[in-house]
Amino acid sequence: MFEGIESVSPDEEGASTSDANEPSVGLPAIDADEENILRSLQRLFPRTQNNYDLQADTSISRKTVGTKLNRLIEIGLAERRPGPKGATITALGRELLRHLPTVQE
Repeated sequence: MFEGIESVSPDEEGASTSDANEPSVGLPAIDADEENILRSLQRLFPRTQNNYDLQADTSISRKTVGTKLNRLIEIGLAERRPGPKGATITALGRELLRHLPTVQE
């Protein structure tokens, strides 16, 4: 389903075999920075956000934002659309966030 993406599955005792945020089998695993970037993209969907916007919203360095955002695009969770420079979350990215636990602030 996701070429080059390792999906995660529970081990024999039901415990997770990965330290990444695991929404469910079949969806790609993401790390905490990637989750924060996706949540930022979700908040302003369908508006696109550039690396400066994401840096300001997530407190993740712009260099890391760029690296993580490129990975999210490669695995289909975010996309760059024609028009204003920036990226937005995809339907798959929104689906993944629905399966992750919500962080209480």
